[in-house]
Amino acid sequence: MGLLEISNIMTELFGFDEEYFAIVLSNFLTNLLRKICIYKVYKNEIKFKNTIYDAFLDFLTSKDKGELTQKVGVWLYRLLGISTFGLFFLENDMLASYKNSEYQKFPSQQGIAGYSFQNQKTLIISDIKSSAYYDKFIDIFSHLPLYVTPLIE
Repeated sequence: MGLLEISNIMTELFGFDEEYFAIVLSNFLTNLLRKICIYKVYKNEIKFKNTIYDAFLDFLTSKDKGELTQKVGVWLYRLLGISTFGLFFLENDMLASYKNSEYQKFPSQQGIAGYSFQNQKTLIISDIKSSAYYDKFIDIFSHLPLYVTPLIE
């Protein structure tokens, strides 16, 4: 958003030429500013797409689920500043976690993660402690709203 003010220092009145020039100049500057904004958005979008692509390639080089979990954590922090997360894999009808190189198994219906998986629903929970599905052994604790979604093939 901008404002163009033009003043005629030679006379108190604006002539036809000055008015026409002001209209042409304001249209030109409006289009130029619009193109600059579109360029900036496009440039940021390309940068973000390249970063997501780099993360995807990094995920593909994971040797196992533990390394994948570690890389997801690194990229979540790099892209969004998120340091607390949970990533579970379904193994023999159990939720498996490989966080911090520690392997843990939980029943697939346990906690908010299990509820989300069993019902194939994305959840946004503003107060995790008040959720009937919260389980301190499987779910992460946060004072902030929690986003839980099943990642299904």
